[in-house]
Formats: sequence, C-alpha cells, structure tokens
Amino acid sequence: MRHLICLGVASSVLLASPPAKAGDFDDCWDKTGQAAVGACSRLIASGSYSGEALGKIYTARSFHYLALNNLPAVIDDCNRALAINARDPVAWQNRSVAKGRNGDNQGALADVDQAIRVKPDYYNAFVQRGLLYERLGNLEQARASFRVAAGAPAIAANQRAIARAREGLGRLGQ
Repeated sequence: MRHLICLGVASSVLLASPPAKAGDFDDCWDKTGQAAVGACSRLIASGSYSGEALGKIYTARSFHYLALNNLPAVIDDCNRALAINARDPVAWQNRSVAKGRNGDNQGALADVDQAIRVKPDYYNAFVQRGLLYERLGNLEQARASFRVAAGAPAIAANQRAIARAREGLGRLGQ
C-alpha cells in the first residue's frame, strides 16, 4: 500500500510539472524574471539533464531568483548546484549575494572567498567581496578587492566588474 501511495504521489508530481518547451534552454539564460525561472524549472523537471549541465541550470535559475529577490530560492538552487559541482564560482557568488542581503555577512564573505579560490580571475566576485567589506566598515580590504577588479583585463566579460569596482573606489576615495 505504501508503495502505491508513493507511486501515486510521484506520478502526480510528474504530471504537475509542465514538460520542457522547445525554447526553454535558451530562455533559461536569455529571458529574465519569472519567464526565465519557468523555463529553467521546466528544464530541471524534464529529467533530461544531469551532472554539470543540471548544475548550470540550477545556477542560472538562482541568478533569476536573485533578480526577483527570492533569497531562499537562490540559496536552495545554489546549494543544489554546488552539490553537483563545488567548483562553480557563479553559484558561490550568487549564494554570497543572497546571504549578504539576508544580513549574513560572514557567510557571504566565506562564499565569495570560495568563488575566488575556485576561479581567481572571476572579477565579479572581487567586486562582491569589496561591497561586503565596505558594508562591514573594513575599508582597506574593500579597496584592495575593488582594485583587483578594477585592474581586470579590459575584455567585454569584465566590463561590468571593472565599472562597479571603479564606483566602489570612487565612494571610498581610492
């Protein structure tokens, strides 16, 4: 009987999850807000992805949850992504941002430090660390983190981090 109940619950969950649509993979990365969350959620529920690919989908969805300020969902998705791939710097940083917004600055610092350990040239993480140190009043360490990001190679992928680092340095008077 218990097996029949479990089977019934499992089948109702599967039926409740809408199948992935043709454009969901692109929409998970290219859309924003609830549309992106829905696309990522359908990809996850489809069961078609596993391993690192599934981890990247959780990380992408965590980014969209972050934009919606759904912090518990960000942390949950990052935990899932990191359980799959503990070397995902974006998942570490997204979780850091969520923890920082929740007031857990020490947890946020630990996560952003891990993002930097796994990818030392991930300049967005240096900006995040600078912002956290600034919030905590540790202005020298904030400046040091902002300087690393401001000195990033001037390629397109780093432009936002460089601009945000320069803003931080401007606020702190270099």
